[in-house]
Amino acid sequence: MAAAAAVEAGATLAGGVERGAGSRIAIVEEVDEHSPRVVHCSPVGECESKEADEPTHTTACPDGAASAASAGLAGAAGEEGGGDAFAFTHVASWQPSCLKDKDTRALLAKWGMGDSLVAAKFSFSRRLRLPQREGRAEARKAQLGAFLRDALNDATVKRAVPLGGTSSTGATLAAGVTEVVFSELAVTKTSMSFFDRLEAEGIVHGPMWATGTTGDDHEEDAGAGGTIKKQFDVVVDGVTCQDELRDALANPDTEHVGLFDEEEEEAELLFRVFRQFVIGGSMCQWEDNVRPYLAVTQSTYRDLVSVAKHPHTGQLVVKSTAVELQAVRHGTRRSTVLPSDSPFGNCWAVVDEERRTLTLWYCPFVSFW
Repeated sequence: MAAAAAVEAGATLAGGVERGAGSRIAIVEEVDEHSPRVVHCSPVGECESKEADEPTHTTACPDGAASAASAGLAGAAGEEGGGDAFAFTHVASWQPSCLKDKDTRALLAKWGMGDSLVAAKFSFSRRLRLPQREGRAEARKAQLGAFLRDALNDATVKRAVPLGGTSSTGATLAAGVTEVVFSELAVTKTSMSFFDRLEAEGIVHGPMWATGTTGDDHEEDAGAGGTIKKQFDVVVDGVTCQDELRDALANPDTEHVGLFDEEEEEAELLFRVFRQFVIGGSMCQWEDNVRPYLAVTQSTYRDLVSVAKHPHTGQLVVKSTAVELQAVRHGTRRSTVLPSDSPFGNCWAVVDEERRTLTLWYCPFVSFW
């Protein structure tokens, strides 16, 4: 399905059953309590799980603390490796669907992201076992920070992703990272119904979701709703907010303050992906209809995270860990991961402990004005 096609009524991101008629059920592998396996999902499904949120973390690894943190990682993994740094291998064959699909690439170019977005996946050398957030937050913070430090120091990672620079300038992030500043993002909102409030708030007119259940129905119903309400232009940090959707996502003084809870819901990876596409780059040609944004958000989120079936409840839960990378330190010198301090640039790292993969999403926002 082309990325610009409308999203089905009540469409969801993970496995499960759609709310409407004609739903399809995800094909789920059996999962073991101690070793959950990845779920293979159909295009629609539903899952809701426990809310989670984490504050910004700064993980320092000076001198002997760096090797201690690495040793802690190895111990948590339960495997040999001592204090050796994690090694990373670029999975060159992988691309997110938004970069593979011809129609979606055209949308990214229209939204001003065609030359700035870089996404890459890497496998890593040994097992990572992160403690749960509840009760072991400090240990989780230290182990995750040490892992990220190894990743940002790895030559393979830096060749594939232009950290600190752009796709045209290449990486400018110096070697010898000793500290990573990051915030962990929540990955609990796996249903596209998360965005139903846009219609309820009057930001989107008419049904946001196409009523059909096939690709042909999507095309037939494409003009039936989803129109974004216009407004007079407001410029915020280089972003022109000419409609109420962009205003709600970019303008701190919007009349839609509180549409998404700042502390919890805005820390959801799903929200961040949606905002990435709606805001786009500084030369964005925006959409009049919300459906292309929703469709690309849905497919991209599936590419970034893995889900598994809970062995006791049968519900599908996201197994990935997602963080927003903000800055690094080289001893006493601090530098940002992105080339500008715009609030609309994004650098995310998504870790799949079971598959031993790290996915980096890097999309700086560089103003041309």
